Amino acid sequence: MQEFFIKVLEPLKIVFTLLPIVYLGFILSEVILRKSVIFYLKRYIRSDLGILFFLHFINPHLGFRVLQLIKPCLKEKEFIKLYLICFYAIVINGYIIYILPLSFVLGKAGIYFAFGKFVQDIFLGLITFFIYKSLKVKIKLPIKYEEKEKSLLESFKKATLDFFKLAKTLLLMVLLVSILINLHFLDFLKPIFKPISKIFNLPPEISLAFISATAGLQVGIAIIVSLLNKGMLNYYEAGLGSLVCDYFNKSFALFRRNIPTLVAYFGSIGVVLAILETILLLIGNTVGILFVIFVGKKIF
Repeated sequence: MQEFFIKVLEPLKIVFTLLPIVYLGFILSEVILRKSVIFYLKRYIRSDLGILFFLHFINPHLGFRVLQLIKPCLKEKEFIKLYLICFYAIVINGYIIYILPLSFVLGKAGIYFAFGKFVQDIFLGLITFFIYKSLKVKIKLPIKYEEKEKSLLESFKKATLDFFKLAKTLLLMVLLVSILINLHFLDFLKPIFKPISKIFNLPPEISLAFISATAGLQVGIAIIVSLLNKGMLNYYEAGLGSLVCDYFNKSFALFRRNIPTLVAYFGSIGVVLAILETILLLIGNTVGILFVIFVGKKIF
């Protein structure tokens, strides 16, 4: 029984390592979002488009609120074109807030993971720009945005509350998946995921991480770190496996998070945006995986 609890709680150690870095990101976002700071930045960001890109980069939900306000002023193609720019800002935000901290948790294996994501994001930027240019519509941005000024204490409180909401959900999700794995409730998925591990020439045990990543990328990577620490994976396999985990996470996130969030903000067009966003991310992720396989073959 004691061994069972040790196995169940092991992934939580990885999450606790990551949480302080995420918390710092929440605090920095709230401080930057202060009205006085944005007013100062307007002296340097002249265009409405640049301001919108910046808001999405700092905090995607703030950007969504602004897009929600200006959506009635734009036609459908104009709005999709505008969202493509904001989408890429969110991608860069995710690289800083999530990918770099996760790379740090992975140690040397994080080098493969981070470089794969970096190549993915460069390719994603190119393909997003191509689609943006192919939409032959001109955008006029009537952005009128006012944020009530908060004191530093209020900013700190909001950051803390938002962080605890995320931490609570994440820890419960990691614990639930870990319990299901150790009680073998997810064994029925192994026949589906094991052939995938063979395709990438990875040990079959990593299929547990792929299964876990469908609930959350952090959960899948926590499993990979656990396998890495036990010597069941080398650094290349852990880095490549993390990118494959990211692939499954994005696939399931379409229904778990993307569609519900974007429909809540933008109505029926949110479904189109969610599908477009997911397709672009999966194409980019494929390029990142192929890059890491190419580099891994040269080294191993």
